[in-house]
Amino acid sequence: MSAKSYFGTLFKSSESTEIDLARPFVIAMEKVNFCEIKTELLFKKILESAYSRSEGATGENEIRSLFDSSEQSNASKGLISLVANAMTHKKKEALIYSVGVVKIADMKEKEAIEKDYQEESKSKSGVLIDFRNYKLRDLIFVYMSLIYDIMTSMNTQVGLANALQIKINALRGTVAVSGQEQPVEQAKKMNDALKEGKSILLDKNDVVETIKIDSASIKDAVEFVSSLIAGELGVSVSFVNGVMTSGMSATGEADANANEYCFQNFFNEHLQPICKGLYNWNLQFMTDDWRWFSAMASNLLIVENSSLLSPDQKQLFANRLIPIKTAKK
Repeated sequence: MSAKSYFGTLFKSSESTEIDLARPFVIAMEKVNFCEIKTELLFKKILESAYSRSEGATGENEIRSLFDSSEQSNASKGLISLVANAMTHKKKEALIYSVGVVKIADMKEKEAIEKDYQEESKSKSGVLIDFRNYKLRDLIFVYMSLIYDIMTSMNTQVGLANALQIKINALRGTVAVSGQEQPVEQAKKMNDALKEGKSILLDKNDVVETIKIDSASIKDAVEFVSSLIAGELGVSVSFVNGVMTSGMSATGEADANANEYCFQNFFNEHLQPICKGLYNWNLQFMTDDWRWFSAMASNLLIVENSSLLSPDQKQLFANRLIPIKTAKK
């Protein structure tokens, strides 16, 4: 609504009128699309991190098929992206690996795989994944919708910050005496002068200002929602929002331990059984906890120097303290 029509509406009638106004500043992406993309990227990030902590993957083509590829001879979507997509959209999918590519099975192939699962709980043709009752996705989706609302609020504030507010003292009296055209014309001249960097003459009670962006409240809101997401997944807040934990006493160890807990859960629940069924891999999750390694190293010295243990017993202790994945022959 222009300034002229606004003044006309304001001063020609004293009756209140309900007007359905469109939002002046909107995010280009729809809310549902935003939530789907953010949720899928988060699941994909966790699955990739879980794989990076694992050992036991074999075969160059098989390993390559885990990841997306922009090279035309490969599939654009790898196994990890396909699983993350099924999680996000709560789908039941049959996946097949063939000639270095993982693909979604067609209807006939899916029926054959489902039949195998009914008879033997597995299939030599592919794997069957089912996330139709994946309630964790529903919670993450709600939190992502809150993030969208926060971003919408910030977008509106940024848009309003680009506009000048020209507040003329005793505006109602001026309009009543001289008509609505004079203050509108005055405001236009002020705006044109300010655009050119010129000085303007104002009454001491007139004000020209812009909307101030409340960045502190936006930051707090994003961090709060990120903490809710982190709590549901079992990861650190820094993993969710990308803001590293800071402070003189912050070592990042607490964040790393929290992340590892989440990665191991996703590894055990999703990645390991899917890779076992699709590639026949015996993946093993490997910890990055340096404190654990340090403690095990000191214990190994005690075991090695013990005269009470036989060589076979020492080897058993070593395998228990620091398990080593051997290549499958």
